[in-house]
Amino acid sequence: MESWFPQPADVVIDFCLQRQNFIAIMPDRMQVIWSSTETGQLGGTYHFRWWLKNVIPIQWVAFIDSYTPGHEFSDQQVRGFFRYFHHTHTAVDDGTGSRYTDTLRFAGPFGARVDRAVLLGQMRRTFRARHERMNRMLSVLA
Repeated sequence: MESWFPQPADVVIDFCLQRQNFIAIMPDRMQVIWSSTETGQLGGTYHFRWWLKNVIPIQWVAFIDSYTPGHEFSDQQVRGFFRYFHHTHTAVDDGTGSRYTDTLRFAGPFGARVDRAVLLGQMRRTFRARHERMNRMLSVLA
């Protein structure tokens, strides 16, 4: 998923690395059970509980496995619902703001067919809502 925001890339990436912003942009209820830091940083570990559709609790532990200041970072699930989940956040200045992209690679517990039929649509809806919330919150900073 890609969106344009009116802030430069470093502001967008810093926004994404703030724990309170991560919680605020989730479309469903989110709880941070434990984190090694308030702001994301390379090697930071986070234990979350997310309620899918505000009903189904899903827990996972993720860590930030790469970080390029002001441009990009990635987080990877180390324990949780997915067999594999890797998420890269990238922001690139475009002269008037920045292009922000979420890139997901995942494999659910029920195989590729369920990934395509159910999880892909859910991920698209979740990240579309996240981008809409990011846009509202970042526009206040402009």
